[in-house]
Order: sequence, then structure tokens, then C-alpha cells
Amino acid sequence: MIKGSFTNPADGQRYIYAMYYSGVDNAPGNNNQTGLAFSNDKINWADYPSPVISPLNPAVAQGNYGNGQPATINTDGRSNLLVFTTDLGGPQGIAGFGDLYVRRTADGVNFDPPIRIPNEATDGTTVNPNSDFAYDSAKGDVYVITGLPGRNCQKVTCKDPARNPDRETYQLGLFKMPLKALLNGTPAKWTPVGYLNSDVTGFYLNHSPGFQRDPYGNLTSFLPNVTVFFSGGDPYPGTWQIATATETNTSERAPLKRTLGPNGHWVTTGYTDPGYAFETNIGSLFLLTKPGTSKLMSCVVGSDHFLSHDPSCEGQTPLGQTGYVYDNQQTGTHPIYRCNAGGHDHFVSTDSGCEGQTTEGLLGYALN
Repeated sequence: MIKGSFTNPADGQRYIYAMYYSGVDNAPGNNNQTGLAFSNDKINWADYPSPVISPLNPAVAQGNYGNGQPATINTDGRSNLLVFTTDLGGPQGIAGFGDLYVRRTADGVNFDPPIRIPNEATDGTTVNPNSDFAYDSAKGDVYVITGLPGRNCQKVTCKDPARNPDRETYQLGLFKMPLKALLNGTPAKWTPVGYLNSDVTGFYLNHSPGFQRDPYGNLTSFLPNVTVFFSGGDPYPGTWQIATATETNTSERAPLKRTLGPNGHWVTTGYTDPGYAFETNIGSLFLLTKPGTSKLMSCVVGSDHFLSHDPSCEGQTPLGQTGYVYDNQQTGTHPIYRCNAGGHDHFVSTDSGCEGQTTEGLLGYALN
């Protein structure tokens, strides 16, 4: 939904709000199309009688997802809009692009040809369908919050492998790009701003993100903070709840906390269960990649939490990246080690002897 000044050609009336929505016209839920409705009070809606954005390839859409999942930005406060949609009917395999498109409209109803949106970030991650978009009108940057690929249940331990990857989505990525670069129609790279995952939220499943924006789709009044809403829980819909998280401009690094609870140690920059008490800080980690750093994954097997350099968590359940450590000693850093107590309680220490327990190796160099 977006605020502006619109005329509905179907009834000739003026409206303050336009709402773009996904609709389907066949039973399996294929051939999705983007519809439009208008309102002055956000309660009573006048529907535009036909879809305003149809699939790029109607023949493909008959047996597949078509066009939908809209997100909208108002660029002039009136009726000049950018409408972003997912479309799985477009040409596949174009380097630097995925299945997201944006279209301009001057009146909210009639659209210019679609522009394909770049989908690659500078750190190698990919912007995916079902994303939300918002605009910083002061700097001219577009922000996107997107779901990242879920757990690969052929490589790691999952709760619901039968419905992978939808019920194993656990990572959300926040990125930005200048609007001019996005609309250029040529490959460009998104800049990572932050990541939200199970390590941060404590939810096994994190999905369907959306921005806190002003009525025109802008983030400007909230920056430098960026707040997103998302659904979190277990793979089963009865557990899902709407949650919120805020990325701040002080989030470049975070302390690596070692806690102790009923099931042993839990070391993370993110969430720990209430039953775990703080024990010590091991140092600090970068939250976004830097030159000369490597990713540390937060992982769990049963009730044993551990850190690993393996993206697949050595076959166990990934919770997402907890941060980045330097590969080599730098000024203002110190080594940290992975340790194991009793063969079932992993923890992290600055002591190469693991405080008398088993040393499993150097994890890298954390910030002092």
C-alpha cells in the first residue's frame, strides 16, 4: 500500500491510497497477477477491474508462479510510483539478474516496460524473489530486505526436510544500491548492510520480511536505523509470530559472548536462551565481511552450540553467521580457539590450552 494522489479510471474518483496485491486465477495458485485497489480511509476499497501487471510469459505462468509479491515506492508524493514484483516467467540464466522487476507508472495504473533488477551483492550473496523495497530520498539509495537460501537438508540436519527450502529459510539479508544504478538495466552489485538469521533472532525459521517505511515508501526519516518486520518460529505455521529487528549505524561489530546454561556453553554475538548466564566476552567480531576475514558460523547439534568455519556446519544445523574473524594476527586482535569439554560441550576461549579441556583448533583472530 502506498500514499499519494490517484484517480481510479474505473469510477473517475480521487483516492489517497493505492494498494497493489497478488491474485491468482487458477486453482493450483499459478498464473499470479498484480491487482490494484484504491481507498481514502484504508478500510473501504474500490477495486480496479483488471490486473495492472501480468506475467511476462503467460504460457509459462499457467503452470508456474506468475507475477506478484509487489512492493511500492512513491517518488514524488503524488502518483509517480516504482512498483517492484517477482516474475518467474521471464528469461532465465541472465548473469547478474534474477526474477525481480521494477516498473514505473505516472498514474498508478499504466506502466512503462519492466526493468530487470540486479540480484548480486558484493559479498557473493543473492537478492531473491519475495523481497521488500524502500527508498532513501535524501541519498537516492534503494534498500532491499530479502530472504536468503534456506538450509540444504541433503547436507545439514533439518527439522522439516520434506518441505525444504520454504520451511528451512533462516537468513534475511539487508542491502542497498543507488536508484540510478538499479534502473540502469545493466548489472550492478548491492552493498550489504546487515544480516538477520537464527543466530540473531533465536527463531529456527525467519521469513517474509518487510520494512518500516513512511506512507510514501521512504526510510529517510528513520535512518540511520533500519527496522524490519518478519515472521519467526519453527517450521510449523502455528508457531509463527510477527517479530521486529533494527539495524543501527553502530552495528559494525559485536561482542562474542560466552554464556553457560543447563546444557553447557553457548558462544555467540546474537541470541541465547534465558536460562544461559553471561560468563565472559571472548572479544568482538565484525558483522560484515572485511578484507582478510573469514566467516564464523553458529551451529547446533542437539543442545550443543558450536562455532565453525564450515558453511554447512559440519553436517549439523546452521543458525547463520555470527561474525567474521581475521585470518591472521592484526594490531588490536587476539587469537580465539574452539574447545570441547567432555566431548559434548563446545565453547570458545582465548587460551590455547582451552582452560584444561580439549583444543579443537584456532578459529581466528578476534578484535580486542
